[in-house]
Amino acid sequence: MLSHALVSVTKGLHRGLDVLVVALSGLSAALAAPGVARALPVACASLFLGIYVLGRRSIKVDDAAVRGASRGSWWPEGAWLVALGAAWLCLSVASPGGVWLGLPLMIVQLRLLGPHLGVLVATGTTAAAVGAATLAGYGLPEIVVGPVLAWATGVVVVVAVEALLRDAEDKQRTFDELTEAREHLAAAEREGAVSHERERLAREIHDSLAQGLSAIDLLLRAARTAVEQGDERASSYLMQAQDAARDNLVEARRVVEALAPVPLDNVTLAGALARLAARVQRANDTGVDAPTVHVQVAGEERPLSVRVESALLRATQSALGNVVQHARARHVALTLTFEPDAVVVDVVDDGQGFDATQTAPRSPHGTHGGFGLTAMASRMRELGGSLSIETSPGEGTAVALRVPTDVFDVARR
Repeated sequence: MLSHALVSVTKGLHRGLDVLVVALSGLSAALAAPGVARALPVACASLFLGIYVLGRRSIKVDDAAVRGASRGSWWPEGAWLVALGAAWLCLSVASPGGVWLGLPLMIVQLRLLGPHLGVLVATGTTAAAVGAATLAGYGLPEIVVGPVLAWATGVVVVVAVEALLRDAEDKQRTFDELTEAREHLAAAEREGAVSHERERLAREIHDSLAQGLSAIDLLLRAARTAVEQGDERASSYLMQAQDAARDNLVEARRVVEALAPVPLDNVTLAGALARLAARVQRANDTGVDAPTVHVQVAGEERPLSVRVESALLRATQSALGNVVQHARARHVALTLTFEPDAVVVDVVDDGQGFDATQTAPRSPHGTHGGFGLTAMASRMRELGGSLSIETSPGEGTAVALRVPTDVFDVARR
């Protein structure tokens, strides 16, 4: 695709060529060679002009497509040029003005045939013009100056136009490639953003809503067992399940509104972790098969950014959920350590452990913990941190969540 400005210029040049053909045809019709009847130049000029107009109407010389595969074909371009050349030779013999029509004729030849074949044909046309002028007995201007000047002018004009067109096409091609590359990049960025947001929402749902639903399921199973056995603790289990459902509803609203997790609204990370432990402990105190959680803070506690606190809280919540659902542990040690350049949360249980070469541990109910470990690792990577797991079947599991801290992790509370 050529630029609009360059297309306008080339069309203007070809309109000027049309005007030149009409003017020189009229001049040729008005001038008769010595010993030639007045009607012959008029007839030859009319024939030349008619063939030219017919070809211009059917063959778009100023169309960029002519510079493609059709260039130099014998039909219709070649047939038109042969007929036009024959009429021009007749006119050149009949009228000295006809020699000067060689200029527009050579321009057409060069435009249709290209800068290589066109130059050869134009050179042959020049030789034919010299021969026709000599045969008609014209003077030096018509014999030499006219044909040679027409040849030189035509070559210079067409070569210049060809160079402009090639340069414009190269620039347009480069522009199109850059535009396409930008579009592909923008599409990739959009897909990446959508994928990242999908992963983020999946983590939020898993680490908050899914864990809460698991706790509700655990309490309801305990309540059903208590009802079947006539245990009076069934009512307590149902109340805890109701409380857990209420908390989950609040969490769901927070996820939708993209706000900070509830336990971090007014407390530090250490306090939020203590709340998580207390929630598990309440289930344990009422007889539900849940581990005892011991919370410990090591190092000098300092404020952290909301982003770091939220990520560590969610990841710890997921780790504790895995312990409750899969580990069959009796005790869990939850340690928050403030190191000089990092903050670390360790979740260590004495449960059944699992084969670390597998994707995820299998719960006592036959289901996999699938997404949790992947989500925790993803959260840590986003903060430049790491997730490490030490476990083996029957030996318990130790999960370490580590996030480096720097000047950008100052509290923003």
